[in-house]
Amino acid sequence: MKKDNRGMEYATLTDAEADLLRSHNITAVTVTNFSVGGYKYTNLQDAVAAAKRRDAANDGDRPSGH
Repeated sequence: MKKDNRGMEYATLTDAEADLLRSHNITAVTVTNFSVGGYKYTNLQDAVAAAKRRDAANDGDRPSGH
């Protein structure tokens, strides 16, 4: 894995893998995954909604302060 200038990791193909793709006219497509609580999402809005549900559920576990 390599990291970009923001520290985000990304996979790279070896020369042999790139040659194999070219020989079969295959295009590699990069997909960003968002991970929330062990689940992966490809849509940011879905990941945010899951994080909000998780956070709301966790708020119920906190003492009310009374």
